Amino acid sequence: LIAAELSRRGYRVNVITGDYGQDDICDHKGIRILKMYSAEKGWPVTRFFHPRLSGLFLSMKKANADIYFQRAAGSETGLVALCCKLLSRRFVYSVASQVECEKTKHSKWSATERILFRLGIRKATAVVTQTNAQAELLRRSLKIESTVIRSCATAPHRNPPHSTNPKERTTVLWLGRLTRAKRLELLLKLIADCRDLQFHLAGDAPPGSTYAQDLLANIQTQKNVVWHGKIPHARIGHLYRQARALVFTSEWEGYPSVFPEAWSQGVPIVTLWDVDQIIANHQLGMSCDTIPEMATALRRYFNDVNLWASTSQRCLQYYAENHTVQAVVDKYGELFDNLIKQDTFTTPRRRAAQSAAKGNTET
Repeated sequence: LIAAELSRRGYRVNVITGDYGQDDICDHKGIRILKMYSAEKGWPVTRFFHPRLSGLFLSMKKANADIYFQRAAGSETGLVALCCKLLSRRFVYSVASQVECEKTKHSKWSATERILFRLGIRKATAVVTQTNAQAELLRRSLKIESTVIRSCATAPHRNPPHSTNPKERTTVLWLGRLTRAKRLELLLKLIADCRDLQFHLAGDAPPGSTYAQDLLANIQTQKNVVWHGKIPHARIGHLYRQARALVFTSEWEGYPSVFPEAWSQGVPIVTLWDVDQIIANHQLGMSCDTIPEMATALRRYFNDVNLWASTSQRCLQYYAENHTVQAVVDKYGELFDNLIKQDTFTTPRRRAAQSAAKGNTET
């Protein structure tokens, strides 16, 4: 979404991706796609250097970009940073999840991933976080400053158009993968507490996960639940448009894509996790601490038409002002343009250290 909008605005955009049998260079809606390497090729140990590191470097050199952008933590973060150093180019790293900002969480990764990720994020010219909470964690944990840019989402195709008539909103919606972080066992408790409400669930069950299979077996026995399974994004709009509210039970996230998607359809969110207190502060739904509180919140939206209508309008307005592709790319464009204008550039970690050395002489 970001790449397509940047291209529309006149930026020259390249995307480097793996070898899946496509041509070396492809054009997709004005975006140049460069083929790198096949993940299956190479000998153990040595393939880290060739074809992976060598293939990445050659592809980045071929792209000949002023700025290289990489998202989601892993060993590639360090490799992209290294290649940018060799090419004397700017590197922007984008945080995809809150765990990337917490130093203690990195212990779950392999030593190679941990070392290369920390090297990469510390050598980045700029770091983008999705929330103020992520920015503060990154500042405390790794002493790195960042720029907060919210996630964007396209409004699911509206056919029929969005309706503000609550009589057409008769269900409670949950979307996501059947993983432990989503805490589906809490959702099942909510479903049991709200036998009078109809729940529609859609998502993907990871193959081979006994946790997912046990949950799915339980879900399919509930009389007030419709399980849709995995649905293509292009067909998800009708589920939003018939929902009175979206429920969210995850323990943590980066910035859930279902939030702006729901708001784009005027759907309030009833949640156990409210990043940056956005939902509470902007009245875009209800932030709860317990399952009984969620049940009470849902019934309020079903029983109080005026409450639902006013919340729905705030959701639509908040999405339009903060989460459209255009609004988000405005901020990316500002960041990229400022980096290009700099004759010299330093890393966020170095800038944080320089700021600390100045003490309180500046505010």
